[in-house]
Amino acid sequence: MAVTLKFPPEPLTLNAQHRPGQQMFTESKQSESLLNILRQYWRLETKGHTILVAGHRGAGKTTMVHSTLDRARNRAGRWLEEQRDENQSGGYAE
Repeated sequence: MAVTLKFPPEPLTLNAQHRPGQQMFTESKQSESLLNILRQYWRLETKGHTILVAGHRGAGKTTMVHSTLDRARNRAGRWLEEQRDENQSGGYAE
């Protein structure tokens, strides 16, 4: 009986690249937590964090971080507007 071993592709190689129609990322509690930390950072509510993202090789750590950073960049303008509105009104925006 022959044994076939399949090794996952190394991250960031051509074999690991996204293929059309293939879902790359699903939002999770961890990505929401990272997004919240980024929101606080962009709004200058915190001076910085050290974040450890751990998991098995090929589990999607880099993909989660990149995807969450893209989501944060898309929302950064809105976060800054909310903060400006809060500062002008002296309270929290609704």
